[in-house]
Amino acid sequence: MHIDDLKGVGIESERLNFKTIIVDPSDKNWIENIKKGIERTFQSKILKRLFKELWLQSDDCSKPIENMWFSIQEVAKCTGNKRKEIRKYLNLLIDNNYIELMSKESLLYEFTKKGKAIKTNLEIESIIKNIG
Repeated sequence: MHIDDLKGVGIESERLNFKTIIVDPSDKNWIENIKKGIERTFQSKILKRLFKELWLQSDDCSKPIENMWFSIQEVAKCTGNKRKEIRKYLNLLIDNNYIELMSKESLLYEFTKKGKAIKTNLEIESIIKNIG
């Protein structure tokens, strides 16, 4: 991650696919804005990993997501977060209609039409930007 005050660096980061936080030199809250930018980046990383894990579990949305506990465990291991934290991201996906519970009895989930439309990392990142 790169922190800079030049807008051109932000443009280059998109072109070269690296994360940046651009700080306005006159911003009196620059420290807080950097902290928020870092937090969004890590939230995005967790959400991307969870989304991809669920996508794999659903065989590219062709079948229900079984073994949700396994997906949560895998994402927790990969990101170094607790399962409780990963469940927050799962709930975010459910609450915002990307994934829905099909059956309480067997705890089957599936991607909604809105969730199936997500195809790129940028679209996954936009979930955090639009909600957070």
